[in-house]
Amino acid sequence: MRMAESKAGFARMFADTCIANEKFLMSGSRGAYQEVVELVNDSIDQLVLWVKVWKNKGEKVLSRPVFFYVNNVLLPFSYAIMCDLLIGNIPACYMELRFMLEALAKCYIAEASKSGTFFEIQILSLEKYLSEGKVSLSNVLREFGNMTGLKEKPLRLWKKISDLWAHLGGFVSRVVDHVIETGRPPLYSLILPMEYTDADLPLLNELERDIGTFREILHEALSKYRKELM
Repeated sequence: MRMAESKAGFARMFADTCIANEKFLMSGSRGAYQEVVELVNDSIDQLVLWVKVWKNKGEKVLSRPVFFYVNNVLLPFSYAIMCDLLIGNIPACYMELRFMLEALAKCYIAEASKSGTFFEIQILSLEKYLSEGKVSLSNVLREFGNMTGLKEKPLRLWKKISDLWAHLGGFVSRVVDHVIETGRPPLYSLILPMEYTDADLPLLNELERDIGTFREILHEALSKYRKELM
């Protein structure tokens, strides 16, 4: 069916779906909803910490790659995951989570390299080095894990998301597996926004665990950063 203009407007359809999904999440998958809410709260808390540092150390702290990450990646993308969760767009939640993890690793490494005095110079210098040296993202995540003491934890999460959501083969397998298990394709592979059903609970529980793992990585990495690099 082709889309047609609605008297109520598409925004009303999105709003109604969000309300229905929030009720479903609060009753059937409260853990996933809470993890996303806490991820948003983490981003707010981190920004508040940076404001305090700014007041104590001056404006030069605003030029750091990790500040750029907190203000321009962590905060808006945390809210983006919440929005996509409410419309049933689980694949987008994972793509945003993957970007947040990659950006955290790169901004952390860029600042540690001390290759400039402004975040743009430091981040672009790192990107140039990675491109010219043909350094894979998996090696970047591995190096980030070594620098922060997290070892293989960031790489494992990044690889899982990449294999299952960022690459076509993994996405196809997820759709087919869902059809085999439930007798129907996942609604996110057909149309959005969509309302959750009980068949989506395993996927929501998985998202809960993966966001929880990212939050652990975020807390441990930024705690080490404040002790050693700030």
